[in-house]
Amino acid sequence: MSEIINYELTPLLSIIESQFPQTIGLPSTESNITRSIYTNPIQLDSISIYHEFIDLMEITIGNHYRRVDGKEWKIHKLEEMKHNGLVYISYHHENDLVGFLSFVITMDEFEMKRIFYLYEIHVSPKYQKLKLGTKLIKNYHKLINRLNDTIYKDVDTFKLTVFSSNSIPLNWYKKMGYKLAEDSPNDKQLRNGKVIKPNYYILIKES
Repeated sequence: MSEIINYELTPLLSIIESQFPQTIGLPSTESNITRSIYTNPIQLDSISIYHEFIDLMEITIGNHYRRVDGKEWKIHKLEEMKHNGLVYISYHHENDLVGFLSFVITMDEFEMKRIFYLYEIHVSPKYQKLKLGTKLIKNYHKLINRLNDTIYKDVDTFKLTVFSSNSIPLNWYKKMGYKLAEDSPNDKQLRNGKVIKPNYYILIKES
């Protein structure tokens, strides 16, 4: 991933608002979850949302981050989350964070073109059986067509990074058409047959 594009957020936000519903009904209940959209730099009165996101990541993927980045991973992640151009879409049930995703439009050095790069997608364990993660990423994938009809004409690729040890999301992405990118780290097989996996893979999907 290379430089983040200094794109105009106003038309992008309008498309996001139309693509991601303001509310989603929770099955078998009369309750709804409610959408919020944040763009960096996040306003000071909303900056606590970073910590709310990291708290959820601690639950869903914290063990993988500690294995790769050590016990200080949250400090590094917080700095990454503040990068200009990142867009966050989250859903809450009352005061409870249900899930969120974050992405950026960037010029990829390897692909030599503009792409969507998914930074994070997480759903609280108590909501995971409701297929909310699938709804989020399907709406995310549909953004490309909407953008190409309005802002851009040449964005047709999604990329993301996933821990090699995190098999459930790795298989989930593959089922949705993601495959190993040419610039991804690869497994290495030793002479004794043992396979050494990299810390992470880079996956790619063409729209």
